[in-house]
Amino acid sequence: MPKEGAGADPRQLHLLTTEGVLAELVSGRAIDAGGADPFTLPPDSRAVLDWYRQNTPKWAGSLSGTDAEAIVDALSKAPPDIPGAIAGVRGTGAKLTLKRLTAYHFAGLHASSIDDVAPDRFVFEPTSPLTLFEGWNGSGKTSIANAIVWCLTGEILRPQRMPESGSTEFHCEVERETGPTSHGMSAVTPLPTTVPANAKAVPCDTWVELLLIAEDGTEVGPLRRSQTRDARSRLVETAPDLAAFGIDPMAVRLGTTMPGMLAYLQVGSSSELGSAVAKLTGLAGLVDLGRHASRAKERIGKRMVKEIDGQIDDIDRRYADQRKDLGNRNLEFPAMAPGTIIPPADTAALADMDRLREHYEKAKAEGLNDARDVLGAAFDPDVAASRQSLEESLAPAEATLKLKDAPSLNRLSALKMDVGDLDAASRLVADLLEEAHALAELQKDPDRTRRLQLYARVGSWMH
Repeated sequence: MPKEGAGADPRQLHLLTTEGVLAELVSGRAIDAGGADPFTLPPDSRAVLDWYRQNTPKWAGSLSGTDAEAIVDALSKAPPDIPGAIAGVRGTGAKLTLKRLTAYHFAGLHASSIDDVAPDRFVFEPTSPLTLFEGWNGSGKTSIANAIVWCLTGEILRPQRMPESGSTEFHCEVERETGPTSHGMSAVTPLPTTVPANAKAVPCDTWVELLLIAEDGTEVGPLRRSQTRDARSRLVETAPDLAAFGIDPMAVRLGTTMPGMLAYLQVGSSSELGSAVAKLTGLAGLVDLGRHASRAKERIGKRMVKEIDGQIDDIDRRYADQRKDLGNRNLEFPAMAPGTIIPPADTAALADMDRLREHYEKAKAEGLNDARDVLGAAFDPDVAASRQSLEESLAPAEATLKLKDAPSLNRLSALKMDVGDLDAASRLVADLLEEAHALAELQKDPDRTRRLQLYARVGSWMH
């Protein structure tokens, strides 16, 4: 199991992994593609690839609407600054050999716990450069290799099948007097002796630890992979940090899963050979990424764009209706109208909306203050309930009064009077006041009043 060579370029080794390819593309660093000019992606493409870099489990799945929306949203984010060689640290160039294998509760090496008594740990320490295992079928020879492979890669070797993930679950049945029961079970969990009938899955508590040694005698590790279940019976797997020990992930795959794939390499079939090589080099995921990206491109370019165009048209229609209604209100109440026209949707900008909002908020504040002058101190414009009560009362009051159609208001509006008429009316009012004053004085002396009334009648008759 070689570490990165002392004379190798860490970035070159870094590019041999899927994560390395994406990291280099997302980082914006120029990549020499063999042409005259280095290859660099624009920021938008780097932002989308960063979303894929952070969501690798989604590559092989179907494209959901949520994923498509997330990819579009990623365009508004700046791609991150990723350091150069993150796949591993430059090592000494020495080979690593296995010093000790320790396994606990690993299928093929252990049986399940009996009466809650944990089995002994399986420990294997090679004593020579070459170790030969001999035993009957099912005695555990392949299980030892699987423990090493699973610890390093998370995969296990299967007879006549491609290597598969150790976190794969399958169902096992337990025969009972009332009939068999089915339970989920991890591929690396030993076959159980007993399982509660109501258990959703077989309990899992498996780990494997490898201690390696370099040519100079320096110990590397221990490297540990573990598998347990959470409170909802879901598998939780913790992998070793190979990069922290300067181990190239490429070397790990070539030294473990490659033997399990050799039987499936067919000379003359480029697709199968290419698929196998892609898996060996860790680049197979890029094929899934490409397919997922193609589906995302088609959905965003057709369906989503059409949906968004429809949403924009609907927003434009609603904006036009609101603009027309607001314009009518401004004509009805000129004092409320802003100093500028309300822009149509195709020319409206956020700054225009902010100015209009500030204008109408100011007009509303002034109107509420005027309302307080009329309604008195009991009306508090800062209290939402008071404002709501006023707004709810305005429309019914206006409809009840119907000021525009009141007969008395119409008669008053029809009255016309010029300056001469106003002077004559003023003199008439003055005469009436003078006569009223004289009558009030006469009322104080009844005898004198009767004589004046008699004289007035004689004078009127003579006239």
